[in-house]
Amino acid sequence: PLSEDETPKFRSLMMPTKSEAVQIFGSEVASLTTPVVVEDIANSENEENNAVELVLQAGCEHELGYEGISLLELIGHIAYNSAYQKLRTEEQLGYIVSAFPRRISGGSHALSVVVQSSSTLPAKLEERCEAWLESFHKELIGMPE
Repeated sequence: PLSEDETPKFRSLMMPTKSEAVQIFGSEVASLTTPVVVEDIANSENEENNAVELVLQAGCEHELGYEGISLLELIGHIAYNSAYQKLRTEEQLGYIVSAFPRRISGGSHALSVVVQSSSTLPAKLEERCEAWLESFHKELIGMPE
């Protein structure tokens, strides 16, 4: 067995709100749709694919409760079909397009949007994912209760 010091400890931090991000990072993030972006670039001469993954943190189990987790699962189900139709079928951005709910380290829940393409650069993929998120928001608002 692992000792206490060797046991991995997973934790996650709450992402700042837009106003908190402006206080932390300065006014240059005020105009961004997403005030905190983490980019990790992996490069290989043998790899022809590009990919982006947007992870939209929804909260931890304690905050969401059963109802919130259920809503996230439902939104994820609707998001998958919407993202696939828009980004894969209509815009033909990539051969892998997916949107799904997921758990991230520390017990938080999130909605993940993934697009992999051999023909479109990551910046463009991210731009189109952001545009889809805006249209998906309108799609959700327009649904009957």
